[in-house]
Amino acid sequence: MLIGIDLGTTNSLVACFRNGKAEIIPNRLGENFTPSVVSVDDKGTVYVGRSAKERAMLYPLQSADVFKRSMGTEREYQLGDWKLRAEELSSLVLRSLKEDAEAYLDERITDAIIRPLVHPEESPRQCKPMMLVLKSASIFTRLE
Repeated sequence: MLIGIDLGTTNSLVACFRNGKAEIIPNRLGENFTPSVVSVDDKGTVYVGRSAKERAMLYPLQSADVFKRSMGTEREYQLGDWKLRAEELSSLVLRSLKEDAEAYLDERITDAIIRPLVHPEESPRQCKPMMLVLKSASIFTRLE
C-alpha cells in the first residue's frame, strides 16, 4: 500500500487513495493531524504527537517541536539524556505516522510519498537530510 505523508513543521498528516478517492488516515487517537512533536521520558520511552505535545508542557527539557527547520544543520536537540538531530526526530514522527496508517488500513505500508514542507530558501540544504530521514524511518522497501 502506498501512502502520502505531509511532514509539517507543526503538524503532520497521512492519506491514501482508496476506493477511487483520497482518504485522510486518522492517527491512533482518531485525529486527522498529528503534532510534529517528540518527547522522551526518563526510562527512554518515546512519545510522538499529541502525547508528546502534552508532555512538553510539563517536561520541556525532554521534548522537541519545530525541529524540522533545522534539518541539514548540525543542531542537536537535548531530550533528557538523548541528543537527537532534526533528521532523527523527523524519522520518529514518520515511523509513528506509518504505524498509525498500518493499524487503520490493516495492511503493511511498503511505500510512501512524503511532502516535507520545505521553504524555498532551505530546499537545497534539506534535500540530502530528507533522504537520511526516510532511510532511518524504515518506511520504504524500495528507497533507492
